[in-house]
Amino acid sequence: LRWAQTSAVGRNNMLADALQLGLNLDASIWPVIRAQLITLLQEHIESELSAAREALLADHAQRAASLQARESALLSATLELEVNQQAVAASQKALEEEKQRMAVGTHSSDVLNLNIGGEKTVAVSRGTLGVVEESMLASSFSGRWDNSLPRDGRGAFFIDFDPDLFIPLLTYLRMKRIQDPSAPASMPTVPGREAEFDAMVRYFGVRELTAAEHLPFRFCNILRVGNVSLSADGLTVTRTSQPLWKRSFGDKVVQRATMQRSTQISFKLHQLGVQPTAEDAGPNFGFAEVGSDRSDDESMERIPDGMYTFRARDGMLLAPVPAYIVGPNPRKRAQEGDVLTFILQIDGKMAMEVNGEPYGVVFQDLPDNMRPVVEMNSRMCKVEIVA
Repeated sequence: LRWAQTSAVGRNNMLADALQLGLNLDASIWPVIRAQLITLLQEHIESELSAAREALLADHAQRAASLQARESALLSATLELEVNQQAVAASQKALEEEKQRMAVGTHSSDVLNLNIGGEKTVAVSRGTLGVVEESMLASSFSGRWDNSLPRDGRGAFFIDFDPDLFIPLLTYLRMKRIQDPSAPASMPTVPGREAEFDAMVRYFGVRELTAAEHLPFRFCNILRVGNVSLSADGLTVTRTSQPLWKRSFGDKVVQRATMQRSTQISFKLHQLGVQPTAEDAGPNFGFAEVGSDRSDDESMERIPDGMYTFRARDGMLLAPVPAYIVGPNPRKRAQEGDVLTFILQIDGKMAMEVNGEPYGVVFQDLPDNMRPVVEMNSRMCKVEIVA
């Protein structure tokens, strides 16, 4: 009513008074509110920081305790391993001393008469029967057990196997004793009696002579690196760039201590890839020592530690040191489409074949634990595991 009865000048004065009152409130109240808000915000931030700090300290303490527990367990295991190794070394020393005492008066050149199955008597040197070291056959005729082995009425050692089975084994042992490591003797077959022959070989502990056991494996997905494509079934790898060295490892480990016979793996070389400027262009195939699982060296230069491989482009054999390489080097190079087979033997040697053609033994004195490996530094290099 007052507004309606007031003149225009009066109304302007009333608006001016209201505006002044608002400005006075802004000047007196908002600073107080702003100060309170800042205080509350600072208290909230300090509270959050304090909680985060306490959580980090608690997590650190927990991790430190866990690490200390692991270190203690590792130290305990290391000490236990050292004790076991010392015990094994002592046992081995005692065994060797016992062997020497029991084998006094014997020599590898001794000629022994064998009565094979009561049907045939042959003469053979002691060294031939012991050519596969650590086998039961070698141990039996080492000289330690001559007085315990069965003999016939004429004093010949009795072999209770059919001559048609034992004579081929004996022939093989004779050839193996004089073989060239780069061209090993071939094991004969006994047509129609393969199972019996294999059983006899197993009985005598000459396991490395039996057909090699195929290792079923795939490329390990856990050890994958960039610029290497892995197929869905894990059997094929393709290098998608160059030139840094990349490796694809098999997901299975071969332990020679538990091998019952030789173990073989095979790769098919689909594509060599675009050769980089480096002279040592891959791919390389073979086995790697467990613990050398370096999927990516991030290096232009190949690092050979722990790698026992064959370079497909020029046939070069590659090992950490030349002493591990057996026979001529390089060998015949591989072509696209070739199948490369590597046979890991119980005696720590590795043989090789390309498309079934034997290259003979190519490496020796291999580590106890190995896994398949392909080394690549060529773009579009493509390799498949032959299952």
